[in-house]
Amino acid sequence: MAVPAVHSTDGQIEAGKQACIQDKYDKAQRSFASAIKTSKCTNPTCLKLLDHQTGALLKLKRFDESLNCAKSMIRHSRTDGRGYIRCGKLERLQGNYEAALKWYQHGLKNVPPKDPLHATLKAKIESIQAAIRQERYRTKLRDPLVSLPLEVAQLIASYLDFQTLVMVMRVSRSWKAFVASLPITSDTLDFSGARQQVQVKAYRAALRRLKTTPRKVVVFNFSRPASTSVAQSLGVWLKAGSLDHLEVFDLHCMHQLNSTTKLFTLVGQVDTNSISPNLKSVVFGPEARLELHGMIALLTQCTKLVHARFGSVAADDPPLPPLSTIFPHLEEELHTLPPTIDPFTVTTKNGYLPCNTPLVKLPDDFSALSKILDNMPVEKLDGKPGLLANFALGPLIDDGQLPDLTPYLDRLIRTNGRLDLPLVTALFRDYSFLASSYLLEPCWESWSKDRNQGYGLGRQRLPKCIAGPLVETAKILDIPPFMSYAASYALYNYYLEDPSLDTSVYSNLRLVRAFEHGLNPKSSEAGFILTHIHMVQSTGPLIEGAVSLLKSIDGHPNPTAEDLSVTTSAFQTMLTAMTRIEASMETMWTNSLPKDYISYRTFIFGITNQSMFPNGVIYEGENDDKPMYFRGESGANDSIIPLLDHILEVPMPKNPLTDILIDFRKYRPRAHREFLGYMMSKAGELGVRKYCMANTDLAQLYLKLLDHVRSFRWRHWLFAREYIIKRSSHPTATGGSPIVTWLPNQLMAVMDAMDQVYKDSGLESMVQEEEKGMAFVKGVMDKMREQRDKLDKEVKKYCEERGV
Repeated sequence: MAVPAVHSTDGQIEAGKQACIQDKYDKAQRSFASAIKTSKCTNPTCLKLLDHQTGALLKLKRFDESLNCAKSMIRHSRTDGRGYIRCGKLERLQGNYEAALKWYQHGLKNVPPKDPLHATLKAKIESIQAAIRQERYRTKLRDPLVSLPLEVAQLIASYLDFQTLVMVMRVSRSWKAFVASLPITSDTLDFSGARQQVQVKAYRAALRRLKTTPRKVVVFNFSRPASTSVAQSLGVWLKAGSLDHLEVFDLHCMHQLNSTTKLFTLVGQVDTNSISPNLKSVVFGPEARLELHGMIALLTQCTKLVHARFGSVAADDPPLPPLSTIFPHLEEELHTLPPTIDPFTVTTKNGYLPCNTPLVKLPDDFSALSKILDNMPVEKLDGKPGLLANFALGPLIDDGQLPDLTPYLDRLIRTNGRLDLPLVTALFRDYSFLASSYLLEPCWESWSKDRNQGYGLGRQRLPKCIAGPLVETAKILDIPPFMSYAASYALYNYYLEDPSLDTSVYSNLRLVRAFEHGLNPKSSEAGFILTHIHMVQSTGPLIEGAVSLLKSIDGHPNPTAEDLSVTTSAFQTMLTAMTRIEASMETMWTNSLPKDYISYRTFIFGITNQSMFPNGVIYEGENDDKPMYFRGESGANDSIIPLLDHILEVPMPKNPLTDILIDFRKYRPRAHREFLGYMMSKAGELGVRKYCMANTDLAQLYLKLLDHVRSFRWRHWLFAREYIIKRSSHPTATGGSPIVTWLPNQLMAVMDAMDQVYKDSGLESMVQEEEKGMAFVKGVMDKMREQRDKLDKEVKKYCEERGV
């Protein structure tokens, strides 16, 4: 539309202004441009026209033209601040902060100080400089190690695999130093993530990163030369006894090795009689074929083995030796056992409880220790306040009131020259109670005085008078030197009020040691521990049924109807035992109130992955006075569900959460670990799952038992939710696992296993066809799926609330 002729400059300006009021900016800028072109206006008038045209073009977002007009304003008058301000604004709107700053600085130099726009330019400079600083801060690459707490960085690193951490070392010198200090890079060779064949050069580079002989080695995708090098090194490490974790995923590139067992006889360095006794975890992939006698050698020679998985085992060798040869006391009467035997010897009579009632009173040589422990709880046995009530335990120990018995310990724990293992276990229990009380007393004080301020820091050093005996007894028992579920906190921490009654009577149970009010059997602390003991006292039949199941399958690979009745009976024995165990577990709600747990929980935290111990704890006189890290007491160390996981062959996902589950195993008594390791290997050899899937009746029993695992873990999740998650923001459980996500990892795994069994066994199609007797199976699966949906929602909710 043509602009009507306007005869005066003022008229053209007024017409342009009216067009702007009507939001007709294109018409306005043309009016201003025409006035500039046709009139011979004075300098101030021309500046006004250019200013108006710049504003109209800006409204049209024609930034380049608008900037040219603003520059023309400067050319018309270098002492007028409007042009500089217009240029700076246009550059800033386009994100060109540095260019905007230059325009404002030019203006400040040329506009007279007395001009009001001089002060405006100063303000514009300050504003744009602040914006530049903010932009630089926002876009600048910053090393998180500068501000990230060390314990948080260590926690993050614990979730990263070996290959990722190696790549992280390339980020910066600080990251290289940090990652190099982590155990996973200083004592680990893990090539499980290798996408290309590992060459000798890469293998040697990894060796150079090690600070000592490796503790963990994972062999995967090695080239032929690299395979030769690693096989030779493995021989040396195995002989030296430094290796405790070995995984071999493929031997297809190791043509010089005819079988996996030659890994241990290579170049005559090691024979099968000297396989590293310190091996705790061994995994052979499907292509790493292992002959059965080699597997037997591993299981028998490696006495510390807690985890073994074999992907391919030659079937023409003899089977695993019978249980009776490895566990001669398994079906023996308790009164016939030697008095100095390992108290956690597994039998079908006592199950996982000690085979004799735990030792309560220590010999007189340890009277000083006993006196301190008797006076230690917040509430003593006589009801009076103890040392922890007044935060007086630490000063007492620091004042030298406990003698160091380490030099005399070996003599004191022997009976007729033989180690008295019940006494050793009782000493471990008592010293571990004292150690946890000493280390966590400041956290208890902090929490008691202000429950909103958290736990603060614990004591970072454990005195030699406690550390020495604790480490020595732990070495004998072959468990970490820190409070554990079985050997100290729960299963070796009770006595019978009436010796004529047994552990099946809950009201007959009493605690030997406690932190808060646990010596009162009606307290929540006592209820928490005693409920666990009462659950475990029903494990004898569970073990009996598990052993009977494997014997039945082993003896009848092609079962008759009579044979199947024996297998069915074994399942029924386990199902009955689990019903009793879960009934005891359900009493936790009344025996130990949810509102009380957070209080006494303070004393059962560990010293790894905990904010109270960012750098672990120094055990004086041990480990060259370098910090040590141990997990805290946890019911996850119990052996009930692991037995069912093993015999039912429940697969677990390969992730950091499962790694924690595996790490927990070393805190169990050695006798428990050995029994569970055998049961896991034997179940794998027999193929229990496959055997049961071939028969509809057995498949149903298998699913029922699997459902007990689901029910047990679901209740454990409810305990965690009601006792901890809803009452504390602390991110980790006592054992150092993530409080929200760890339990669901195992619970989801068993639910997935139920789904798979339901499909593979044919039960799903039978339910769909509404066959007789399938209502129970349908109910089990419906309940499982309902809980899985609920669990998924709850975990997401708590993760969002906690920023996980």
